[in-house]
Amino acid sequence: MKTGCFYQPFVSQLVFALAIIGLGLQTYPAFSADNSKGAYLSAQKPDGLASASTDVVDSEFFCTGSFAAATANSGTISSDTALFFARFTTNDWIGHLIARPISNGTNCGPVPLGSICSSAWDAGCKLTGGFCLEIGERVSKIEPNDRVIITRDEDNVPKAFRWNQLKDGGTQRASLDQSDNLGGKRLNYLRGVRDQELAKCKGGIFRNRKSVLGDIISSIPTYVGPPERFYFSKPEFTEGASYGTFKTDHKAREPMVYVGSNGGMLHGFKASDGGEKLAYVPTLVLEDLWQLTKADYSHRNYVDGPISENDVHYGRVWHSLLVSGLGTGGQGYLALDITNPAEFSEANAASIARWEFTDSDDVDLGYTFSKPLLVRLANGKWGVIVGNGLNATEADGNASSTGNGVIFILDAEDGSLIKKLDTKQGSADDPKGLSRPNGIIGTSAVDEDGDFIVDRLYAGDLFGNVWAFDLSNSNPSQWASAYGPANNPDPLFVAIADSVKQPITSDLKVKSHPSQDGFLVYFGTGQYLGKSDLTDQSQQTFYAIWDRMGNRSNSFTRSRLLEQTMTEHAITSTDLRGRIVSKKPIVWDDGSSSQDANEKLGWYIDLTKGERVHQAPILRDGRVIFVTVTPANDSCAGGGTSWLMEVAGANGGRLDESVFDFNKDRFFNNRDMINAGDIDSDGHDDYIHGSGIQRKNGGILSRPVIINHPDGRTESKYITTSKGEVESILEDSGRNRHMPWREIR
Repeated sequence: MKTGCFYQPFVSQLVFALAIIGLGLQTYPAFSADNSKGAYLSAQKPDGLASASTDVVDSEFFCTGSFAAATANSGTISSDTALFFARFTTNDWIGHLIARPISNGTNCGPVPLGSICSSAWDAGCKLTGGFCLEIGERVSKIEPNDRVIITRDEDNVPKAFRWNQLKDGGTQRASLDQSDNLGGKRLNYLRGVRDQELAKCKGGIFRNRKSVLGDIISSIPTYVGPPERFYFSKPEFTEGASYGTFKTDHKAREPMVYVGSNGGMLHGFKASDGGEKLAYVPTLVLEDLWQLTKADYSHRNYVDGPISENDVHYGRVWHSLLVSGLGTGGQGYLALDITNPAEFSEANAASIARWEFTDSDDVDLGYTFSKPLLVRLANGKWGVIVGNGLNATEADGNASSTGNGVIFILDAEDGSLIKKLDTKQGSADDPKGLSRPNGIIGTSAVDEDGDFIVDRLYAGDLFGNVWAFDLSNSNPSQWASAYGPANNPDPLFVAIADSVKQPITSDLKVKSHPSQDGFLVYFGTGQYLGKSDLTDQSQQTFYAIWDRMGNRSNSFTRSRLLEQTMTEHAITSTDLRGRIVSKKPIVWDDGSSSQDANEKLGWYIDLTKGERVHQAPILRDGRVIFVTVTPANDSCAGGGTSWLMEVAGANGGRLDESVFDFNKDRFFNNRDMINAGDIDSDGHDDYIHGSGIQRKNGGILSRPVIINHPDGRTESKYITTSKGEVESILEDSGRNRHMPWREIR
């Protein structure tokens, strides 16, 4: 089997699929084991986006990969800490969800602390049965008739996903029937019945499968254990008084891992053994599920978008709610009540399936790549905040007339629209003059005063604008852009380099400014949306900008920001490269009317040409951690390269200590400093702490999962690889030396 083929998808969060890494399977201390005019994606018909996203993959069969980032059940290593990650193969489009324990030094043999142990289970095997290659033994399958699979009928009523539950003579049955009236058998095939597959020699005509679980590409596995938030009562947050009881009542809740697959379902698997407890078929994809049975099936995406979960309060009680986008699978979000997995049953479909919000509800909703924010709003309701995503102008019967970048604030209880925030920046404002639609993917909500209620919202769009919205009023009609009039809002900042606007395609992160006056907003620029992006050499940047709020300082340019610079260096006797970032001090603007040229409103680091940031940064212990990518022109030539970067959050400069174990001795000291040459011309080489690490020919990195070691000083960053594995990077956390800033949520 051919491995290491690199899929170049065509939308930003499918860019997690692009966040592939080719770090190989070696184990050692430092690393162990689309584009067309008028659209951001080539989608000239309703199914065009789905087909565009697999054009490159279809040309390279027998590829095995793991594109979505991993997740973990704990932030600190213990005896039961585990990673969960997805893998897929393209020769038959099957998926795997795999659990691997993390070594605490004793739980999986004589392997170092933080190492990744052998696989405990594979959910694809549990659904399929037989010999499981991942764990090296036979497993019993879940019988198709015993699976809990639910959907909504065409009257929007939650039902079991069974033939007798679909409306007789309705459109859902017709879509499954096609012209051969085999709809009932097709539905059973989708539930996991395999006797009608061609290879079974029983007269069947359906596609052969090696696994019942469909491929998992961009949907990131999401671990949900017992409730663990720290809500408590506040004057405007009275529901907090009952949260402790909710936690106690559900402290023994079955831990679950939720993930979407391109078998057309959002799945819930038990974290303990990978057994499926629930699957949900969104109505938006149901009409195309018949294609999965075609013997000449051409891959498409179904449930392939971002997932979020939170404990929310409505109907006078607390609930655990999960919301997922469809990614390239469609223009819609779904919400499930996952409070009690013990009560997951088809008979309880109505209490589990909460709502769907699609472009038929609002035409400005595009393909759903914005990670939902589940938050308490100032009007007393819990809400779900999402950007409108990509290609809302697609001619599918629900096309946006403006192509504006907008944000939807939905009622968490029923999905109804509470407020729509319109940037008024759309197709007519395309900086390339191609009438492409704008779109918002990345958002970040801020609770300014610690009362668990959102006061401010930040968002970035495809045209390089960073927006700030004031949501502090109890009346949603007053929610609007923090700058400019409501009918013609102004951005907080516009990312521009070399006179070219820089697209923002990932979440923004926010921290209090060091002065406690306003907020610093962190984000990277660049896109990985289509084939033309592979050769794009436009200047991209990582930014931190200051929103001073009360001073109403907005629309400043990069001339008001401090520039930090980078140099690259080979690490002697290793296959690593390091980056050194400058360390210029920052002088913050004091707000006086006379502007000093040295006073700044933030900082930035320009990346090398062709390099960009398409994944959200991580703010941790006073540091900013982000991953860059430089794509390769050839989709199967290693995918490209990445750097893992860590700089000081306050000024973007290098840190005062060694972060990376460049010499691979598992210690962090001056021996890890990088030889920068004779910088000061004193006849001696200068050694400087590194701020970035890259393995030669290492491929592309995903956003890491970070787990603390018991010593409180070291940590491991876990990243998925193009070979369908996860690997770890040992680092010095810097704890016990920094006073961490508080990340605003």
